[in-house]
Amino acid sequence: MLRDMDEPPSSDANLPKGLAGVVERDIDLLLMEECYSSETFLQWFVESAGVEGQSTKLVEIDRSVTASSGESDLELVVESDDGERTLVMVENKIGASFQPRQAERYQQRGLNRVSDGSCSQFTAVLVAPQAYLGESANRQGFDATVSYEAILEQIRKTSTRRSSYKAMMLNSGIHKSTHGYVMVVNNPVTEFWRKYHRLASRIAPELAMPEPKGKPATSFFVRFTPLELPKGIVLLHKMPYGRVDLQFAGLGDRLQQIHEKYAAKLADNQKIERAHKSAVIRVTVPKLDIARDFEEQVDAVREGICAARELLNWWKQHGDQEGNLSR
Repeated sequence: MLRDMDEPPSSDANLPKGLAGVVERDIDLLLMEECYSSETFLQWFVESAGVEGQSTKLVEIDRSVTASSGESDLELVVESDDGERTLVMVENKIGASFQPRQAERYQQRGLNRVSDGSCSQFTAVLVAPQAYLGESANRQGFDATVSYEAILEQIRKTSTRRSSYKAMMLNSGIHKSTHGYVMVVNNPVTEFWRKYHRLASRIAPELAMPEPKGKPATSFFVRFTPLELPKGIVLLHKMPYGRVDLQFAGLGDRLQQIHEKYAAKLADNQKIERAHKSAVIRVTVPKLDIARDFEEQVDAVREGICAARELLNWWKQHGDQEGNLSR
């Protein structure tokens, strides 16, 4: 008797094992199918990509979308209840290194789509195994990251033969990344970071910037590690965006509360903003191009370091040292 393929597999089901050759294209198609066929998965995915606080419906979805500035592995257009359309662009990585200015070119494609009226806003999301993403706050220049492991958790919420097969595909990609990814060190970028570190250690040692090792071409965010910051609060210089942020993880939906607690204490150059799922106290500084010569931008680097020092000093004076903003 034939079983319905959406029934849960039996304990002795003969599940396929030859998925060691899973490539990024396979995961692209898996994501495309899930977003197209499951409203629950679609809502979870777009929220994880930074589209928050609203119900969305799928308007467009396509794979390998090519424009003059490059290619998106996957693109979705979703529409909220109020008619606002958001473009979600996906870059999927298992082990390949980034192309030159890849994240920046995603941003340009998004801006072009806003300009031509096909969407009102966009987000560029990096999808990859956690081993590829690493444990830091660095999104490699993308607006958000979604791990294979998080997708796997969502897939497993439906216990069917189909979901079991997809789970094996994702596990294969996770295994391949763990055993196959090797970071490609970019020597000019690494040298930029080393010079940045020397300057930061000299003029603002209290920021406790970790000594950089080899850096890939997409290491855009400097994370300082002063002891005064409690868990869940990080201090970042987002170099290509011209921002120094005191970032409160997971508090993007509590801006009003943060305003009530801190707005009256801010300096003229500081403002409270949302950064996807996080809230930030932000200082705008000159943008940096880590592919260019450090000495040509040293004044701008110095301004960013000084802004970080000022934010740290502000926190020492006004911040909740327990990091509990609900008080």
